[in-house]
Amino acid sequence: MTRIYNQISEFNLENLKYIYIIFITVLFAVSGCDREKIDPFDSAKRAILGKWEIIELGNWPAMNTYPANGYDEYLPDNTVHFFDYESQQVTSQRKYWIDSLLHESITREDGFELVFDYDYEFYENKLRIDSRAFMIYNTHIYRRIN
Repeated sequence: MTRIYNQISEFNLENLKYIYIIFITVLFAVSGCDREKIDPFDSAKRAILGKWEIIELGNWPAMNTYPANGYDEYLPDNTVHFFDYESQQVTSQRKYWIDSLLHESITREDGFELVFDYDYEFYENKLRIDSRAFMIYNTHIYRRIN
């Protein structure tokens, strides 16, 4: 009986030793590395930077050409400036951020912040945004300008 108990004890100690080694290895592997975090939306954040002029407006796929009266400029500091062609100046500013959606926010005069969410797609030097909220025109298509 003691012989069987000794074999079981040796077996359990041997298993515990291996489990302990595996645990310590996994612990060092997980906590020891300072991994660089990869932003899956980094390419979209870079692609949106610059000046965009609206060319079409509508409810996809029923789109109408739209004469631009200015352009939106997306800046690296997460602000968007609207430059008006007639007045030749920036007439409005809003904030934006990008993840799986394009989010734009404006703050009303009373301090209330309105946030608009859009699906976005970049193609052929164009940007298509589709509003997630119900609007008269849900789809806007912009072209990049210099």
